[in-house]
Amino acid sequence: MSFPERNLNEGEEIALDLKPHWWVFALPGGSLLGLLVLLVLVWAAFDLTALNVTVGVVIVVVVGWIAVRYAQWSTTSFVVTNRPRARARTASDGRSRC
Repeated sequence: MSFPERNLNEGEEIALDLKPHWWVFALPGGSLLGLLVLLVLVWAAFDLTALNVTVGVVIVVVVGWIAVRYAQWSTTSFVVTNRPRARARTASDGRSRC
């Protein structure tokens, strides 16, 4: 989803509209892969229902983590326009803040 044109000032144009790199999924994805390997090893080696349930619950939590990361990633964008950044006014400038 691109940046809405209605949020630009008059005469302002979008130079770049980017999303964060897909690398933000590396840690949760690697965790999920490791947990899946662990689950297969546990199921193959043991018949421990409690351990299977624990690993299953942890996998559900990691999948939720990935879903939250995806929601954050899909709603984040970096926009660069043709206008320089406005100078922030502070109370010490003697002017009121906008």
